[in-house]
Amino acid sequence: MWIKSNKVPAILIVVLGFLAFGTPKYRPIPLTNSLNMYSKMGGAPTEQADFSISSDFIGRGRMPSPAYDSAPRMEVTNRKVVTNSYLSLLVKNVRAAIDSVSNQTQRLEGYVVNSSVSSPEGLSNGDITVRVPSKNMDKMLEYLRGSAVKVVTENISGTDITDQYMDAEERLKTLQTTKTKYEEILNSTTDVEQILIINDRIINIQDQIDNIKGQLRYMSETSQSTLITVYLSTDELELPFALEERWDTKLVFKYAVRSLVANARDLAGAVIWLAVYSVIWVPLLIIVWAAKKYWKNSPK
Repeated sequence: MWIKSNKVPAILIVVLGFLAFGTPKYRPIPLTNSLNMYSKMGGAPTEQADFSISSDFIGRGRMPSPAYDSAPRMEVTNRKVVTNSYLSLLVKNVRAAIDSVSNQTQRLEGYVVNSSVSSPEGLSNGDITVRVPSKNMDKMLEYLRGSAVKVVTENISGTDITDQYMDAEERLKTLQTTKTKYEEILNSTTDVEQILIINDRIINIQDQIDNIKGQLRYMSETSQSTLITVYLSTDELELPFALEERWDTKLVFKYAVRSLVANARDLAGAVIWLAVYSVIWVPLLIIVWAAKKYWKNSPK
């Protein structure tokens, strides 16, 4: 076969193929921040009730989950928008930068959500996520830009949750009305079985009321603040960056060079590992070679 007689070219082809078509070494920054409030907070579906006194006194029908693909309600002026920001910053000292961001966050009446620092192979990388009041977002972003050696990526996106908030308010009113009617029926009946059923339904509806109140409180507080995630590194190639949909020769060239440098680093690292472990595989190779030579020269 061609591979047996051309081992070196075959190996080179495999290596080049891996470098060309393997997984890119860049880390795209998350650019989407869609807020599914109901899946995040585990909101229970609301309930429709039948107030007629019958053998199956109360139906357990569920209201359909609201859909938000329709156009927003433009008549609403005081809209609720959740804002998320992502930045990739080249800095001189990651640890000092994280401490500085943390202190600035406290000065702007915010708090740190999480942070981490790592130093693989002599490099220093880290990230910090903070939440600050929306009124102080511009000040925080300006501080971050000014404290960095270079801003590699900056992305700000918002999610309008006004319609979700208003729908939740409407469902809350419906549930409260339903609960009131159940309580009226409870006060007017003397049937023990119906009393037990109604009590169970009231407890069920109260749980849903508490759940929706929690959702409303979360949405209200979240829309009054902004979440900022900052990626930090002393090496620009270690930072995530935003993938752009538009095609541009310079961008493609930049990404290709970045991938090439990252793959070259990995290849150099593999060579170093191979050299370090040569104390194991070289003696084994010599033993195998010597054994083959011995058996070849030994009399049959």
